[in-house]
Amino acid sequence: MRSLGVECADKTQAAYVAGGSIVAFTANVQRQPKQDILDATLLAQLNSNKLFDRETQIDKWYDNYVKVLGNIGFAMQSYNFSQYHSGGSSLKMDKAILEIMKAAATGSGMTTLIATLDSLEKMADNDGAITLFETNSSSNKMGNFQLVLCDQKEGDHEVNFTFGFFYFSADKQVTRFLWFSWSSSSINLNTGSTNVTLNEKIYSTVRAKITEKLEKKAGNFVHCIEL
Repeated sequence: MRSLGVECADKTQAAYVAGGSIVAFTANVQRQPKQDILDATLLAQLNSNKLFDRETQIDKWYDNYVKVLGNIGFAMQSYNFSQYHSGGSSLKMDKAILEIMKAAATGSGMTTLIATLDSLEKMADNDGAITLFETNSSSNKMGNFQLVLCDQKEGDHEVNFTFGFFYFSADKQVTRFLWFSWSSSSINLNTGSTNVTLNEKIYSTVRAKITEKLEKKAGNFVHCIEL
């Protein structure tokens, strides 16, 4: 199945940048749920970006993001943002991501997430996945990005989605901000995470409309991460 200009294979470990989100799938996830979550997360981002400033209207942006996903069948458990403290004089966001996601992730998801972040870190500065993510997730010394981790138990039709939400403000704008060694006093990082379930009956009624809505523009917003 092809949508958003990418091909989602069945039951292979895979990862993508979708706008300001990194979306990772374990090898257990079937093809259709991969396509559905890529479409859904991008739709929620683009709609929220249209209505609110991604960096300066964080609360409203996320309220709308969650509302859009809920309207199309993604039931999200409650979550709260809290300021992240590294416990030392420096902070690296990739380490913070792993710490936050580990608390909520299930199954073999963390292995896939580690491989995804490692692959992104090794990419050249002009790689399409890196430039797409950084362009859509940060500007003017601020940022707002998401991590979505997807796993599926063998023989189970239900996919487990773990969402990590992150926003920050810093004293300078840098490239490759996920792997930059920040002074703890130079950055304010807020994080939240939650688990999500998909109501397939609801989503199946809107799948075709969402694909059609995104078809013309979304090819510019999704890029595969080679694992």
